[in-house]
Amino acid sequence: MVHFHPLKVVHFKPLRYAHFNPLKVVYYSRFLHYNSFEQNIKFIAEKTNTKQVCVTKGAFGAVLYCNDKFYYNSGYFIKVVDTVGAGDSFLATLIVRLLKGKSPQKSLNYACAVGALVAGQEGANPKISDAEIKKYMMLK
Repeated sequence: MVHFHPLKVVHFKPLRYAHFNPLKVVYYSRFLHYNSFEQNIKFIAEKTNTKQVCVTKGAFGAVLYCNDKFYYNSGYFIKVVDTVGAGDSFLATLIVRLLKGKSPQKSLNYACAVGALVAGQEGANPKISDAEIKKYMMLK
């Protein structure tokens, strides 16, 4: 668990993954005094002893900071039907793929595609096959 305070970051346990939305990073950046989004993410990773930080940006994809490198995905176009479950599906997919040893960039791309496909369907748990995801991503 991580608690943020305007003047300091206190952590109780090292984190394996941290997930934020951009508004939280911008909010905390007011106290961090860094000029760039990336510098703020690095600061959060350092202060929380976290090697992997993900910032989701909704329709605009996500940024993953993983082992001192940044990975970006600008999102996938989808006609949004229902956003319930999209963020959870994204994060679960990202974590599972990283734990399975997939590359950070490919994991991020795949997770963004899953989040978009979930948002494009009714309900929080639509059935989506690996083949559908790869087709949506235009992969063979």
